[in-house]
Amino acid sequence: SIQEEEEEEETKTMSQAQQQNLPAWIEWPRFLLEAPEARPPPPPPGSSSLTNNFRPAPSVGGPPPTPTGRKKALLIGVQYAANPAVVASSGRNVAQVKDLLLRVGFEEEWILVLSDSLQESTSRASYVNIIVALRWLAYNAAPGDALFFHFSGHGSHYVDVQADQTYGPPQDDAICPEDVHVHGVVTENQVYELLLQQLPAGVRLTALMDCCVPTAVMELPFVCDTEQGWLEDPYAWHVACDAVCLSASPNEDLGPTELQALCTRSEGVIVESFLTALQDLAGQRRGRVNYLELLEQMQFFLKQQPLPRRARLSATQLFDPSSRPFRFFDAIPNGHREIGLRRPKLHRSLRQ
Repeated sequence: SIQEEEEEEETKTMSQAQQQNLPAWIEWPRFLLEAPEARPPPPPPGSSSLTNNFRPAPSVGGPPPTPTGRKKALLIGVQYAANPAVVASSGRNVAQVKDLLLRVGFEEEWILVLSDSLQESTSRASYVNIIVALRWLAYNAAPGDALFFHFSGHGSHYVDVQADQTYGPPQDDAICPEDVHVHGVVTENQVYELLLQQLPAGVRLTALMDCCVPTAVMELPFVCDTEQGWLEDPYAWHVACDAVCLSASPNEDLGPTELQALCTRSEGVIVESFLTALQDLAGQRRGRVNYLELLEQMQFFLKQQPLPRRARLSATQLFDPSSRPFRFFDAIPNGHREIGLRRPKLHRSLRQ
């Protein structure tokens, strides 16, 4: 069994007193009707619209927050059934991830699924629903809360038409909603403004991204190299929350044949590598699994596949991946004295 299942009862016991005086969450249907956050227009998509907003962090260091026991998840799966480029694995990915979350203590009412296979308009994976759902996920999050974000579908790029074009098309990473040809993509900048920067220190966010065209739409400042340790991206945002993201490396060079093979798989290769790694490591019964073991096991699985895909672990906070156990609910304190962009944003397409 997965280690979180064994620790869940402890988490619930620890969380009883923490439930008092917390800002209240709102279920998705009520949020759409009642919450002011559901109505403002989306933030601009391009990096050129952002200010550095580099400022002192509200809090630095201190003890780890006690888990509140509250868990909320947003799972998005888009197959694009009406388009030629169908992603066959999206529905299965979401179902498998949801099953895992239910096993480790997430409750059905706090797992929001958006999919183009669902009939209800408020459950579709549309541009507007994804924008509002990102706000819903961050709404009233408090230290000790555990959040989860999963996207399965097409990754893409957004050409920032307001930016300097001197050195080539400046592109931001993005994900594609089901109505991408009507409303466009959801960019890394929108994910940052709607989700990452809204979360206070002590909130834990786990993200699992499975895109045929890999993107860094969760652009976190630290990337784990299994040999060199953490490498810092100087153009990523620093935020106060404890976020970790498992995805594919955004620097892959894939040809049409390889992209077609990824789209037609019955399971997304990143989701499959993640779930298989958890199962294999649990079967070895070596005790608590740390982040480095999980990443290496995912890489081992991917090397056996006929596709040039590598797993990527990125994070907002520095920690020792060889000693920190992988869990969905624990958080480490903010270690940044300042948050925001340390230097003007440079589009990924223009980085050397």
